[in-house]
Amino acid sequence: GNTSFLGIPAVEALLGVEHLPYAIVYDQLGSFLALTTYGAVIAGRYGAASRPSFGGTIRKVVTFPPFLALVAAAVLITTGVPDVVADLAGRVGATVTPLTMIAVGMRVGLPRLDASFAPLVSGLALRLGAVPAAAYGVMLAVGGSGLAWETSVLEAAMPPMVTASVIAIDAGLDERLAANLVGVGVLAAMLTLPAWASLLG
Repeated sequence: GNTSFLGIPAVEALLGVEHLPYAIVYDQLGSFLALTTYGAVIAGRYGAASRPSFGGTIRKVVTFPPFLALVAAAVLITTGVPDVVADLAGRVGATVTPLTMIAVGMRVGLPRLDASFAPLVSGLALRLGAVPAAAYGVMLAVGGSGLAWETSVLEAAMPPMVTASVIAIDAGLDERLAANLVGVGVLAAMLTLPAWASLLG
């Protein structure tokens, strides 16, 4: 889910600033880790290019740029980064969200009653409804409460991830469906996220 670009500001606005540390952990160790591993496998196996062998799939995962960035970040946490490098990286990183949104937005179109409509509806129903409902059900089943649980449920309710859409398009998957899952998903989330936040109390 879009647990960073939209998730972090949404968590702050709907739940409060005290939930932000949990939102960041959820994003980095949940969504981003899944993207850099499982996402790379899916793109490699079902992309337009010829399907690689198991070894080829593993190679794609370990050479996947976001995965390499995650490994580099883990190393740099222990070694530290010079201020000038951190500042430069921050400035470059600040361009990622607007450029990504523009790239995806250029592929968004009005949903049509064609072959991509059913996957669009089912994808959004799963992402905005079934997944957070499952997370909420687990919370109730184990008697969970508090900041971490509330943040996890709301993050689970985020619309499809922008970066995942870019990866899907780059892999040659259905680019209209990928873009519409993000575009329509963000609009739909304007209604569903406040509803989930209200349920959390």
